[in-house]
Amino acid sequence: MNTVLSEIVPAGNLAAVARHELHIPGPVAEVFEMTRDVTRWSEYMPAVTEAKFVEDHADGDVVEISAEANDEKHTWRSRRAVDRTERTIEFSRIGATEPLVTMTGKWEFQADGDGTRAVLTHRFVTTTTEALEFFGNATRSNATRDLEGLADHFTKEAAR
Repeated sequence: MNTVLSEIVPAGNLAAVARHELHIPGPVAEVFEMTRDVTRWSEYMPAVTEAKFVEDHADGDVVEISAEANDEKHTWRSRRAVDRTERTIEFSRIGATEPLVTMTGKWEFQADGDGTRAVLTHRFVTTTTEALEFFGNATRSNATRDLEGLADHFTKEAAR
């Protein structure tokens, strides 16, 4: 399996951008749709314990996610804009509470040979340097495991 390319760079005072990328051995339409369907996340994303749609519309939704971050359980809601033509999913955490000020991001999927290039980006602002480090570590750990889990799912599907 390929290694997740991961980088976190400062984006101002107490802000950062985390970018994670991996080749997924599955067709882009299937990889996109599986990632769009949060009800399947706990099947292949190790940190996710539960995810559900609160609202579901053709061009976007509101989802609730329960997951571990740095060995702590967290539950939050995100508003997502889904673009099936461009195969992107933009998200923004609803009602972030201190020390997190904002958390936004984007899933992007592009055909890459016989597979898919998946890119997951997070942008976050915090109130403390400790929180900036916490969310940096959490996004790196969870995004790496999520992308690896997605790749593993499609590797097993191809072997069937």
